[in-house]
Amino acid sequence: MSLHKQFKCFFLNHLLKLLDNDNELEQARKGFQQNDEHHERYLCRFTFGLQNWKAEDAAQLSAAIAEALRQTTLEFFTTDESKLRLIQEITDNIKNQLLPGLISSIDVIKPLGEMKDKIRRELETLKNEATYFNNPYVLFGGLAATAVITTVAWSLSKKSP
Repeated sequence: MSLHKQFKCFFLNHLLKLLDNDNELEQARKGFQQNDEHHERYLCRFTFGLQNWKAEDAAQLSAAIAEALRQTTLEFFTTDESKLRLIQEITDNIKNQLLPGLISSIDVIKPLGEMKDKIRRELETLKNEATYFNNPYVLFGGLAATAVITTVAWSLSKKSP
């Protein structure tokens, strides 16, 4: 599995774990907001497209995202300059592509439950992609068909005068 997919899977698993655990979610929220009384600035409404979300839901998701990104970045930390640049690109991709894609079209009535469902589906998709590409027999059918066609063509060419 590529570094990009590993990073993404690790991030999504941490995000899901945080959203599934009220205590961890509350700790993440306290750490993210740092007991600042002006917590509105921590809702990331425009960053992630949460303008129509209730403040409580936006605060929880924003804190969970920040904590999951922090944990994932620490897990993949390296002193290799090229890998650090790649990790930054992956992080930017998560913030600018993956998360807006997951958040879009979520019902604002119960957004966190729907978000968890979307994360589970995304993880399943990534898992299936990894299984498909790591399967050494995935190309066997195409290779076998090519061999049969080649053999038939060769046999027919031998019979022609």
